[in-house]
Amino acid sequence: MKKQGFILICCLFILGLMAQEDVLSQSYTEVTKKWKAVALNTYNPREGDENLTQAQWEALRTERLLKLGKKRSALIEKDETDISLSAYIDDSLFEVRIIPLKWMGIFKLRYQAISKHLDQGLSGIKNLIPEMMVILLFILLPFIIMKINKWVLDRINEIRRKMSNPYTLTPFRQKVVLLLQRTAPFIPLGLSILGIKAFEISVKQTLFPEFNLLLPYILYYLYYLIFRQALLMFLRFISEFSVEGRSRDQVRQTKAKIFSTSKIIGRVAFWVLVLLHLVSSVAGKGLVYYELSMLFKVLGVFYYFWLVYKWKDEIRGFIKKNTPEGMANLYERFDKGLTAPIVRSLGLIVIAVVPLGDWLENKLLEFNMGKKLLAKLFERKLEGSEEVEDFSGKELPEKYLEWFSEQKDDNRDLWVKSKNQQVDNIVQEIEEWASHKSDEHSLAIYGDKGVGKTLVLKEIEKWVGETYQDSEQGMDVVFANVPAKLTDRKSVLKFLGQLVAGRELNDLAELIEFDKEMKPCVVILDEAHNFFLSQFGGLKGIEAFFETLNVRTDNIFWVACFNTYSWTFLDQVFYKNKYFRSVFRIKGLTDEELQEYILRRHLRTGFSLSYADIIRAVKTSSEADEVTYVENLFFRLLWEQSKGNPELAEKLWLASLRPMRGRRLKVGLPKGRDYSVLSGLSDESFFVLAALLRHENLNSSEFMKVTDMKEGHVRHCLRIGLENGLVIRSDSDRRYRIKVEGQYSVISALKAKNFVYE
Repeated sequence: MKKQGFILICCLFILGLMAQEDVLSQSYTEVTKKWKAVALNTYNPREGDENLTQAQWEALRTERLLKLGKKRSALIEKDETDISLSAYIDDSLFEVRIIPLKWMGIFKLRYQAISKHLDQGLSGIKNLIPEMMVILLFILLPFIIMKINKWVLDRINEIRRKMSNPYTLTPFRQKVVLLLQRTAPFIPLGLSILGIKAFEISVKQTLFPEFNLLLPYILYYLYYLIFRQALLMFLRFISEFSVEGRSRDQVRQTKAKIFSTSKIIGRVAFWVLVLLHLVSSVAGKGLVYYELSMLFKVLGVFYYFWLVYKWKDEIRGFIKKNTPEGMANLYERFDKGLTAPIVRSLGLIVIAVVPLGDWLENKLLEFNMGKKLLAKLFERKLEGSEEVEDFSGKELPEKYLEWFSEQKDDNRDLWVKSKNQQVDNIVQEIEEWASHKSDEHSLAIYGDKGVGKTLVLKEIEKWVGETYQDSEQGMDVVFANVPAKLTDRKSVLKFLGQLVAGRELNDLAELIEFDKEMKPCVVILDEAHNFFLSQFGGLKGIEAFFETLNVRTDNIFWVACFNTYSWTFLDQVFYKNKYFRSVFRIKGLTDEELQEYILRRHLRTGFSLSYADIIRAVKTSSEADEVTYVENLFFRLLWEQSKGNPELAEKLWLASLRPMRGRRLKVGLPKGRDYSVLSGLSDESFFVLAALLRHENLNSSEFMKVTDMKEGHVRHCLRIGLENGLVIRSDSDRRYRIKVEGQYSVISALKAKNFVYE
């Protein structure tokens, strides 16, 4: 059975090859002779086709003509014509002659069909009405398309105007508005194409399927409009990014140049499609089709070089302005003589790729990793430029500096709310406790030094005061910094008692009794890491605080704030959810939020900024939109260097400024201090830095307790930290702290040495 099946398959395969060989074995002359006979044959059915109506015969003749046309096309494509020049000319002229004959035959057939219906009287007219409606619809189709396009475009513009309202504009809406602005001209045209396609399917079921022969030309016109609009946008893009500072006459001339160029190129493309389809739909892809194809290819090359010549100044300007200096110089060098057309063609390719690069950049900006990568590339570009100076060490006016001091942190107008600050989540926890929806009465927040923990706590303090001061039950709010260092039980109870009850607490039972008499109160404790030292017996203070949290009180809600690495240490010693049911990490601002944070303070100083050096370094213009672009690049770099830390960003921002004449400041490269000294530190120095990072602040005696090192070794390590800008010592309390400028360099070095974990 298997053998018989195999033999059958082989036979079918051989028959297929024989059939194909039969097609190919026919010469061009034989196929063309049959094709001409069918093309000229009127209603004269062959044997076996006598029962066919004229319409059925025309359909059958068209099918045979199409098959023979494909055979001719295959032979012509393989260059197997092998005919004389006179025969070649005769065949070409024949193809040209049958094009009008085809259309005349179609209209004659339709006329006869309509006459036949009219001869049938009222019943024939009734049958003809739907077909006449189709004809009317076809005639009105261009006008309907124009009206629908205008209506759709008006609706899109209306939606765009509503979404552009500055009071309701969100980042998402901004993206939608930009998308609508770019795609608005194409949306109605795309919908029109879909409508034509649907009409094409419906017409096949009527007595006028020949209308399908006309629909492609309407589609080609719509394709022409889309192509012309895209070309117009491309040429406008070239002109906008190539020349700056143009006069009104130059702008007017450029606009006229854009429209004339797009019109000429668009119409050429339209007529190429129309003529090729006109020929191929009647005579197939025969001699005339290939002659026209060759002619249009030559014309295409001509118009292409005409385009690059006509726009040579704009292409040169775009390359000079938007590419690296080396590439621009290379372009200038070869943009002359015989190499000019080639170089300009490459320039057009570069121009076409630039929007793709912008799109990739925008996509990268949706991810922090992408933002960091682009910021690094921007930093390298600035570092390699001679235009941009490092302004660190330049003194700024005191009136400017005061807006970046701690005294201004209480100014509510300078507050920039961020999801990373967790304010809404913290507020929700307090609200649920205040409304008795939750019995949980404590939460912890933690974050890096300078990230804005204290600002968050002050915002919570203000919110509680504003929300509950006029309520029936009322609510107090107490804000306090935990003194350094309360590490024994008695000191902690005394401190907490003074805050809550106004007197010392001997034990926690007194707190329970006082809680019954007091009104609701939110107690906010900043620097709660001061409750412990990582030494034997140094955890008594934090244990006393945790016991206080465990006391069942109804009217006290605790909010405690820790340094990141203090919290990490406590998490290793205690279970983090044992005492705090809710824990929130405060992270840095996003690049947009950080930019707003800095500029809110800057705008109140009355000083103006100049990005002239950076603009020259990145080879862009000084127009308003380009200044905004450079400013955004600068703040993205500032965000990457500061990791979104507001305090660090402030210091880098101030270090990047240099005073100019009047109330002007020049912006330079935001450059932090070089901390490469960390790579050569001893393990003892790393041990001291790890202890300081874990406790946030320590004095000399506490250093010796937590490190178990001799005083001389500790002081030596601290001196290295002080001399290299890693550590700072406060004159007021004589306590050491890691400088916010070197914080992340120290953390990276300690992690690499496995001295700290997160």
